[in-house]
Amino acid sequence: MADRKHGAAAPATTSTITGADWDGRDISEEKHESVLFVDLDFLGSMFDRCTFDTTQVVGGNWSHVGLPGVDLRSATFSGVRMREADLTGARCQGSSLRDVDLTGAWLHRVDFTDCDLRGCDLSALVPDEVELRGAIVTYNQPTDKFSR
Repeated sequence: MADRKHGAAAPATTSTITGADWDGRDISEEKHESVLFVDLDFLGSMFDRCTFDTTQVVGGNWSHVGLPGVDLRSATFSGVRMREADLTGARCQGSSLRDVDLTGAWLHRVDFTDCDLRGCDLSALVPDEVELRGAIVTYNQPTDKFSR
């Protein structure tokens, strides 16, 4: 298993769902714990006020996914395409969003406090509309935007 933030190992999974097409499926009453999702189609799905406890996403395309108000504080996203995703009001304090393509993403009222944003495309970010205290960015990201 991959190491998570602060060296803790990712939790073990108890089941795997592979290659499913859940586009348009109503999962509002479902709860998934300790599940490994591989090659699922969630494009255009809405996850309103969901909690992604200890979620680890490596690669994949989450473009156009609605994640308004979600709790991503203990989540890790790496190498994920999230173009035009709706993250309005998302709580990302202390999370890790490494090398995530956020081109055109809706980032109004996102809390990126102490969030690892290294390698992310932050071209859609409007500094006055997000919280960035302690956020980690790389030298090649436009740091002039972060002078709040």
